[in-house]
Amino acid sequence: MSVLESTATELLAQLAAGKVTATELTQAYLGQIEQNDGAIGAFLSVDAERAFAPSQGY
Repeated sequence: MSVLESTATELLAQLAAGKVTATELTQAYLGQIEQNDGAIGAFLSVDAERAFAPSQGY
């Protein structure tokens, strides 16, 4: 199952078990935004650098 198909509870468990990293999750979600937001227009701006900053500590 892709992280994009997981619930928040499942993602937390995967993080705790070391099966996924915060950086991997950030990359996955930023990729989805990049891929789909042109058609959806849900985000006014996306700051990938700031999105990765908190994940660097985990």
